[in-house]
Amino acid sequence: MSAPFSRSLRALGAEGAGASPLVIGVAAALLAAWMGWFGFGRVTVWAVTDAARVEVDGAAHPVSATEAGRVVSAHLGLGREVVEGEVLIELDHALQQHALEEEQAHQQALDVELAALRAELATALGMVGTTRASGAAAVAEAESRVTEADATAHLAEERAARLAQLVGGPQLSELELLQARAAATSARAAADGTRIGLSREGLDRRGAMGDREARVAQLEREVATVSGAVGTSAAVVARLAAAVDRRKVRAPVTGRLGDVSSVAVGAVLAEGDRVATVVPRGALRIVAAFVPSEALGRVRIGQSARLRLDGFPWTWYGTVPAVVTGVADEVRDGVVRVELAPEPAPPSGGASAVPLQHGLPGAVEVAVEEVSPATLVLRAAGGALGPVQRTAR
Repeated sequence: MSAPFSRSLRALGAEGAGASPLVIGVAAALLAAWMGWFGFGRVTVWAVTDAARVEVDGAAHPVSATEAGRVVSAHLGLGREVVEGEVLIELDHALQQHALEEEQAHQQALDVELAALRAELATALGMVGTTRASGAAAVAEAESRVTEADATAHLAEERAARLAQLVGGPQLSELELLQARAAATSARAAADGTRIGLSREGLDRRGAMGDREARVAQLEREVATVSGAVGTSAAVVARLAAAVDRRKVRAPVTGRLGDVSSVAVGAVLAEGDRVATVVPRGALRIVAAFVPSEALGRVRIGQSARLRLDGFPWTWYGTVPAVVTGVADEVRDGVVRVELAPEPAPPSGGASAVPLQHGLPGAVEVAVEEVSPATLVLRAAGGALGPVQRTAR
C-alpha cells in the first residue's frame, strides 16, 4: 500500500506546482479589483431614522369640548366625511336658549318702540316745518295789511291837512274839516291796531313754534335713549347666541374623522375633553424626526430618499421614493424635523400596491452623499480614535 500512496503524493505535488501561477494570478486580479473599488468606488451614505410617518399637508385638527355639559346629540362616525362648521356633538343648552329667547323678545319690543318714536319724531319735524312755512306766509300777509292800513291813514291825514288850508273859505265848512280829521284819526288807529295785531300774532306763532321744537327735542332724546337700549340688547343677544353656539362642538375643517371617542347621549363631557380628530383633505407628505448629528449639515432640500413602511415588508412591497422638501434649522425636543414629498413609484414597483394614507408610520433613509469605501473606513477609524485621543489629553 506504501507504493501507491507515495505515487499519489507525488502526483498531487506535481498538480499543485502547475496550478500555482494561475491561482496567484486570479488572486492578484481580485485583490487589484478590490483595491480599486476600495479606493475609487462610490457608495451611498444614508441618514436614517425610524421616527417617520405619512401626513396630509394640512395638520390633523383635534376636536375638543369648549364647555362642560351633558351630551344631547352626537354625530360621530369613524371615517365619516364632515364639512367645516358641521355639528358633531351638541351639549344641553336649554338655560342659555331660554335666556336668548327672552332677550330677543325684549329686543323686538324695543325695536317696535323705537320705530314708533321715530315716526312721531318725523311727524313733529313735519309740523315744525309746516308751522314755520305758514308763519312766514302769515307774517307776509299781516305786513301787507299793515302797509295798506298805513297808506289809508296817510291818505286820510294828507286830506285833512289840505282841507285845513281851505277852512273859512266858501268852498269848505269847518264841519267838513272835522270830519276829515276824524277819518284820518280813525285810519291811523286802524293802522296801529293792525300793527299791534301783527306783533301779537308773531308772539303766538313763536310760542307755538317753541312748543313744537321742544317736543322735537324731547322725542330726539327718547329716540337716542331707546336706540342705546336696542344696541345693548343686541349685544346681549349676540353674547347669549355665542353661549348657545359654544354648546355645539363643530368640525373645524372639512375632512374625514380619523379618530373618534365613544360618546353616548347622556354622557357628561368636561371642558377640553377630546372627542374626535378631523383629517383634512390634501396632498400627502412624509414627516421625519432625525437626531441632530444625522440631519444638521447633512440633510438638504432636494436630496433623494426612500420610505420603508412599517407593516409592509420592503422585500415584498418595496420602498416609497421621496425627495426632501424642508429641513428645520432649529432642534426641538432633541430632534430635527424633516419634510419629504413622496414621488410616484415605478409602474412595476411593489410600493405602488401600498395605499398611502395619513398616519402610516415607517423609517426614512436620505441619501446624503456618495464616498469611497476607503473614506468610510478612515472616518470610522477617526471616530474610534477621536475619543481616545481626547481622553489622553
